[in-house]
Amino acid sequence: MIIRHLILLALLLTGALLPESATAGGSFSGKVVGISDGDTIKVGKGMFGEQVELANLNDITLQGSKSLIDGEGVRATVTATNCQRLTISGFHIRNSTGAGIRILDCDTVTVTKCLLEDNWAEGINADHTDNVSILKNTVRFSDGHGIAVRRGMSDASADCRIIGNTVVESGGSGIAASGADHRIEK
Repeated sequence: MIIRHLILLALLLTGALLPESATAGGSFSGKVVGISDGDTIKVGKGMFGEQVELANLNDITLQGSKSLIDGEGVRATVTATNCQRLTISGFHIRNSTGAGIRILDCDTVTVTKCLLEDNWAEGINADHTDNVSILKNTVRFSDGHGIAVRRGMSDASADCRIIGNTVVESGGSGIAASGADHRIEK
């Protein structure tokens, strides 16, 4: 009986029994491939060497917990295209040859409490996207802008909130924003 409880405890601690989760050394891209509108993907502590792509989805949460995604030199490490009501939180994202997080043609996106570093382009890039909230992130050592919000769906991004972020040693502007009705605060 004691051995059975120890095995169960070990499985719980490694995350092997948690639904909709991924554990260190594995991959969570497979879970993203099968994702449906309204899903939450929880990624546990550890390092994941992969590229994550989200496309044509609604009401999605991608939630990390001390989770490192190493882009290993791919163009963009996390890419969201044509998504609505998307939240990305709690990740450490590094080593892309593009943006750490690239958001394209989306509406109502929140990126919060992420650490983005050593990305060749921007740490966070939102292009042709409206209603973006970029909150409490740290961006370090990007060759391009730390955070860039450009051309919204109507050629000028609108209603974007960039609040409480820290940008250190970016090659371009710390924060670059075009469009109207943005709120940028320290």
